[in-house]
Amino acid sequence: MDLVEQAMKSAHEHAARVVPVFARHVLLTGSVLGGLVGLPRDGRPIASRRDRDSALAGVAFEVAELARTMAAGADPQRASPTRERIPLKKIFNTFAIPTYSRVDPQELGEIREHLAQMREGLVVDGPSGIGKSTAVQIALDGLDGARVKRIVGSGPHPERDLQDLIDNGFPEAGGYLVIDDFHLLQVPLQQRVAHLVKYVASEGPEDAKVVLIGVNPVGDTLVRHLPDLAGRLHRIRMGPQPAPLVRQLIRNGEHAANIRFRHADELVEAAAGSFYIAQLLCYEAAYREGARETEAVTKVIESGPDGYVTDRVFQRRREIQIPHFAVDIRGLRR
Repeated sequence: MDLVEQAMKSAHEHAARVVPVFARHVLLTGSVLGGLVGLPRDGRPIASRRDRDSALAGVAFEVAELARTMAAGADPQRASPTRERIPLKKIFNTFAIPTYSRVDPQELGEIREHLAQMREGLVVDGPSGIGKSTAVQIALDGLDGARVKRIVGSGPHPERDLQDLIDNGFPEAGGYLVIDDFHLLQVPLQQRVAHLVKYVASEGPEDAKVVLIGVNPVGDTLVRHLPDLAGRLHRIRMGPQPAPLVRQLIRNGEHAANIRFRHADELVEAAAGSFYIAQLLCYEAAYREGARETEAVTKVIESGPDGYVTDRVFQRRREIQIPHFAVDIRGLRR
């Protein structure tokens, strides 16, 4: 008996799982492996991929997830009877920090490090939809006793909100002042914030800090308003997240929803490094095929980033009035 036959015998006895990995083009029809679902899930061999490293990382993640599930004694094809039935919109959450599909961005460590350095101004900028606000919020949640005041530049009265905070003791009372959508503030208010950043960094209390979040180039804008800010602030530029992190986000969502995306690799590619777009694409693809909450039996989602899904993403974008994404996904339409 050869190794394949031994493996299949163990699989029939529920002592093992056999997962073919498609390294090159191969015909399995009529073989003992013909009825098995292999990796990558869409059947495209690794050798045909533009990014072979990403494809290999995806296969490794899948195998590790399967091993973890089997080690826990669970049937990976079924949801536990006591498993929480989670609404799909909470799994692929685009309106708040995700709980179930969350993946920390690669810049999170640097953001945490500089949030802990009080007085120094901090700028977090990058393309829209890349996860800047979420990253800062996660980092602040990880700091003990953080006192946070927040102003949103896209809000109705950012100038009044800033004045109210100053009148009520910032920065003398200490804590964090986080100004989101800084790029949307009127120029006079941007100039005022620049002077506030300088004051806190040079003369302010030891436990105060100003954090600015916005679309590129916030740091350049500040220095233009107040050239001697150089050296008084640190700038973190967030860019597209690596494909393995986007893949992990999708896998986390799959696990919570008990679904599997047949075209997960295409979803990773379509997200182009944006966690936000990945959430939208996954939600629309799964919703299209009837998924509304955690499935009782593992459901394979056949939809990928085709015209319908990308059209829905653009519609959602208009509904929540996002100015622009980190990537133009119109080219993905077929």
